Amino acid sequence: MILTLNINGQGAEQITLDPAAITLAGADIDVDAAAVATEIQTRVRALGTAAAYQGFGCSYDAPSNRFSLTTPEDDSTASVVVYDGTLATLLRLDAAQTATLTGAALASTGTLFSSGVSGLPSLSDTSLTLNIDNLGDITITLDLTTLTLAGTNAADGQRVALAIQNAVRAVDARIGSYKDFSCSYNSSRQFVLRSGSSAIRQSGLAVTDGALADLLGLNAADTPLLTPGRQQEQGTAAVMPLVTLGTLAQGEQLLGGGANPPTANDYNAFYGNVLRKVRDVSILLLPGQAWPQSGPHAIIDESLAHCERMANRMLIVDPPKGLELTQAATVAQLGLPTSTYSVLYYPWVDVANPFYNADTNPNASTTLSVAPSAFAAGIWAKTDGRRGVWKAPAGVEARINGAAALAYKVEELEQDQLNPLGVNCYRSMPNYGAVVWGSRTLATKADPEWRYVPVRRTAIFIEQSIFNGIQWSVFEPNDEPLWGALRSNIGSFMNGLFRAGAFQGATANEAYFVRCGLGDTMTQGDIDRGQVIVIVGFAPLKPAEFVIVRIQQKVAQQ
Repeated sequence: MILTLNINGQGAEQITLDPAAITLAGADIDVDAAAVATEIQTRVRALGTAAAYQGFGCSYDAPSNRFSLTTPEDDSTASVVVYDGTLATLLRLDAAQTATLTGAALASTGTLFSSGVSGLPSLSDTSLTLNIDNLGDITITLDLTTLTLAGTNAADGQRVALAIQNAVRAVDARIGSYKDFSCSYNSSRQFVLRSGSSAIRQSGLAVTDGALADLLGLNAADTPLLTPGRQQEQGTAAVMPLVTLGTLAQGEQLLGGGANPPTANDYNAFYGNVLRKVRDVSILLLPGQAWPQSGPHAIIDESLAHCERMANRMLIVDPPKGLELTQAATVAQLGLPTSTYSVLYYPWVDVANPFYNADTNPNASTTLSVAPSAFAAGIWAKTDGRRGVWKAPAGVEARINGAAALAYKVEELEQDQLNPLGVNCYRSMPNYGAVVWGSRTLATKADPEWRYVPVRRTAIFIEQSIFNGIQWSVFEPNDEPLWGALRSNIGSFMNGLFRAGAFQGATANEAYFVRCGLGDTMTQGDIDRGQVIVIVGFAPLKPAEFVIVRIQQKVAQQ
């Protein structure tokens, strides 16, 4: 007999059980079932050396009369899928194994439904309360005017069963336990209720005592027979990936410990000892560290100080969660930073909850609230790749993909209040959905030269590109040939940006300049100290004034 499984997404595998190879007692079903479970476990572990196979377990629980298949969490999730087949049906592991509740047999004589003292018309309450697969109580009510009961028990029983089935299915079409729920009235005069799903965490079906439940033989005193169905539970423990140079592997599972979270001093140590050595970082986010409505914000302060010291990266700050910003006074009360390296987006964004599942996890929230910085960083990166850092990451091109809703709606009045303060708003625009509608730094008023995000980021891009591109000059003599070569090389780079549309101005002279020379950018003292200084200016696309970038390099080193 063949059993087909897929363990931890490894792919469908077949194992074959040979009854002749299993010692079966015959007289004791529990002993025989345990022997079958042991054989299944042995066969699966023989499939390979993967942890999914070697850690696989199969057991039989006599009290519940169930086979249980388990697997270790060797990846971000763990799962066991059993495909339908003869052996799967024998072990009650096939998809048809849903929870069933069979009521007591009704009276064999008399008119049961259409009339009589205990018939449906005599009931003052025709509601029925059920709990299917532990999803919580639901209550349905039968409309007697639509049943058209004819007085024939068999036909009327089937009409009542169909009405119950349709009412339950209408509760929530997204949940399999309801969507495919069935109710029937059999020849033994019993109502049989069946869950619509076998892919659930807890299989079961219960009916709350009531007048209608009593008429249907489903009250507790009637001792209806419950047959639980197949249950599935997927592992979802959080896992921290382990990434080392040249290696991408699964790391340590997070145990949900209660250790103290990192402090501002911890962040400061990390920035000073680790992150300052990584020059390629250009965007810094702080998940879980939104700007507070009141009180200290030491971690954000340390992070912003790091960005200012490095002068090559920007911090995207998150606003307080649950706070609606409607006017300038509300923003002023927050005391936001005014650094040219700080940016803030608003509001928070609701996205689909990846852990919600209509069948296996229906009680979970359908959406999660995500900090706006996450979307902003992604849009920055996308805009950089498509248009360049000089293009403002905003407008109808900057759509917030994956947004189910915005926490607060920003209209023109709020936009006019918030934008001048450097609060970049997410807005829902007709025909475009949620988009970024602002591209200012928090230095909008304190330092107008750097009021725009693309201006600050373009300056960082130019400075870093030039610095990395003139490393060849380190051991060159610090004289006019070197200065001329630097002016030429950097000028070519700037001209390429000008042609790409990075600067304002009709001609190259209006768009940028490059200066390097004795008496211009350097003194003899600078040369004696082995320093070559290049000054580059460019006209950014928004402000009309030139933005000056000063690059200093050590040369003539031995």
